[in-house]
Amino acid sequence: MRTFAWAYNAATPREALHCVPFLCERYEELESLAPQWTQAAEVLDYLRTLPEQIERWLLSPSELTPARREFMEKVLLWLPPQVTAVIEDIRSHTGDVIRGYLISTWLLPEQHFTLPGKVVAQRIVQVGHVAERLGASVLGLGGYTSIFPPGIPMQLQEQLALTVTSGNCLTAAMALEGVQAGALKMGIDLGSCRIAVVGATGSIGGVCAEILARNVDCSLSLVARTKERLALKAEKIRRETGREVHVTTDLQEALSEANVVLLATSSPEALVAPHHLATGSVVCDVSRPTNVSRDVASARDDVLVIDGGLVEVPGGFTARTMHPYYGVPPGVVYACIGETMLLALENERERGLEIVNFSTERVQKLSAVAARHGFKLAHLRSFGEPIGDADIQLRLVRSGFRQRLAQLTMLDELAEAIDASADLVGFFRQLLRRMVRAFKAEAASLWLVDANGERIVCEASVGPAGEQLARFSVPIGTGIVGEVISGGIGQIVSNARAHAAFNSSADKQTGFQTRSMICSPLPGIGRAIGAIQVLNRLGEGEVFTGQDLALLSLLSRNAAIMVRSAQQGARISSGRNTRLVPLAEFIARMDAELNRARRHKLQCSILEICLEWQGDSPPSELALAEFTSALVSLTRSDDFGCRVSPAKFLVYLPHTGDAGAKALVQRARPSLEEKPLEGLKAISTVIHLLEPLAGQGAATLLEAIERSPGGERSRLVFSLPAGA
Repeated sequence: MRTFAWAYNAATPREALHCVPFLCERYEELESLAPQWTQAAEVLDYLRTLPEQIERWLLSPSELTPARREFMEKVLLWLPPQVTAVIEDIRSHTGDVIRGYLISTWLLPEQHFTLPGKVVAQRIVQVGHVAERLGASVLGLGGYTSIFPPGIPMQLQEQLALTVTSGNCLTAAMALEGVQAGALKMGIDLGSCRIAVVGATGSIGGVCAEILARNVDCSLSLVARTKERLALKAEKIRRETGREVHVTTDLQEALSEANVVLLATSSPEALVAPHHLATGSVVCDVSRPTNVSRDVASARDDVLVIDGGLVEVPGGFTARTMHPYYGVPPGVVYACIGETMLLALENERERGLEIVNFSTERVQKLSAVAARHGFKLAHLRSFGEPIGDADIQLRLVRSGFRQRLAQLTMLDELAEAIDASADLVGFFRQLLRRMVRAFKAEAASLWLVDANGERIVCEASVGPAGEQLARFSVPIGTGIVGEVISGGIGQIVSNARAHAAFNSSADKQTGFQTRSMICSPLPGIGRAIGAIQVLNRLGEGEVFTGQDLALLSLLSRNAAIMVRSAQQGARISSGRNTRLVPLAEFIARMDAELNRARRHKLQCSILEICLEWQGDSPPSELALAEFTSALVSLTRSDDFGCRVSPAKFLVYLPHTGDAGAKALVQRARPSLEEKPLEGLKAISTVIHLLEPLAGQGAATLLEAIERSPGGERSRLVFSLPAGA
């Protein structure tokens, strides 16, 4: 009968402590297996006197102080490798039968990093000698036993006469199958989603990233701690597959935008917390110990976390254990053990190291071998518990709820952020990233009409071609975005390429493929100043809905205030214009004054000053600053105004009716007609009387004024050529 052995380390201090009393009881067997153990007999005698203390450590992890942990690590270092389980009756679909032994190194995960490399290597060699005495032809290295410094593989090859494998090939194959199965459960289309591979510069993560880049048309992000190694991996993928991938060392950035996350790191710590993950995402964690915090299980019932790398063995097997075998149900093994079994079934007795022969081709080959022998992906589990249909339904429902909640939260955050960010482009990129996640889309962009009103320019964009699209421009009225801006009405487009107004120039320049979109105008006073578009709804059969467009319209209206505010604030910088404020502040202060006017039943009005220019070129910023300075000097201390565009100013006149407003204009008229601006053709001034008791807000009143500039509550005071 063919035989294999699998080496593993103690996953946690608690597990190691569980093993200490067991080893004390089996001292005679240990002594026969490892004669050198007699040198540590005094340690066993000491441990026999501490059963109550060890039991207390087991029951209360807080009892494991740094000093006690250090003591325990020394004890584990003294313990020799030991068989902890025998696995029998493993029957392939081909009829072959094998048996195997699980051998513990007793080292904790962190000891594989803190101990000298030669010490760790010697421990693995000791495991190999135990395996050879048991008749094993293949030794699998599980957990952190396969992580060693350069040169160690050659040392193992020189001292061991059996095949050694890390099990990474089957682990990678099962990780990819787990990703596919989880995405299918959650209704995520891998071909059009965003996938993040964490640990992409490691063996398993690296080969998974390469296979995904070759076979899945997704947006792929690679995450690791070292920028240089990430850059090398990205270049290798680009060279071999022609695919561009995003690389980052920022875990939050990558995971918050990913629909699917594959974790394959060598970190012994929990890296992923509840706040890292996007709504409705799938996480396949093949790291051991797991990289996903258990807090995710209780805090994020909208996310599906999969225990990755588990394999169902054909026909089950019989396991005789010397201590409880941890982490998996009967008939299931870790993929690294599964690969060791497969090599034994294949009778691969060729002396050498399979850990060196690790490639995408071998992963695919071993996947086919597994299918032939009847090894397959185990039923999905999450944090050790089976995942049923009810669990999936709960996550889908919660995902939808959280998605809508996130959308509504965006409205509140956007309202708070208006006029608070100095970096307008950076702010909108952040907003667009939130929109992409909230609408479960692939990309989003914000377009603004340029100062001349002749072109629309992409000011901010996120997604696969975000950087390439920056500052891309088309003539006004071009494409679906141009149609939305010109018509001022949002659109839902389910098939962009079939739309009569679709313009493919951006897709041709960037390589991005637009399939569907929702697009909403950024309303201005008079006409739209731009538009926001959200592209390519993810998920098979998923489409943008009227509810999506309604929410995008709300976001766009708030975003428009931010744009107008920033534009005006950037153009009016003179310190003398203390009462000329950005549009957002103007609306906020106007709302406050309207509330006061309602309470005290006061009259109020708005003075609108419109300028007409000669030719197409607007005046210089210096000339406009001089004009606005003159305008402000004519108003009272409690009046305030804003500049809506290079051709229009608004001044709010609190507790001022028709007569007071007219008197102010007549007083200001000589100064306004002195033509301080070269190229100014004419000036017109209109007074708009407001009705505070009607209960309308400032934004609504301003839009009403724009729609009906000559309404019954408006008075044209004068309209004369400048300088007449």
